[in-house]
Amino acid sequence: MLCRILTSPVSGPLRMVTWIGGAIRDAVDSKINDPAEIKRALAALEQQLEAGSISEQDYERMEMELIERLQNAVRHSGANGG
Repeated sequence: MLCRILTSPVSGPLRMVTWIGGAIRDAVDSKINDPAEIKRALAALEQQLEAGSISEQDYERMEMELIERLQNAVRHSGANGG
């Protein structure tokens, strides 16, 4: 108990930083793995292809990455009952 009291000026802020970092990580993960966000990214990617901003090869590579992310997000949300 005495050790905890003596180290709290240092450990308290460290715990807070750790908690904030975890909260930020969770928010970013949920945004990145949101199926609606991934579908929006797929639509934007298709628009870039149609506008000629990206090549067909780049489109196919990025599309596959997004589809894999979407499949993982759907699997993950299904496993969590969501």
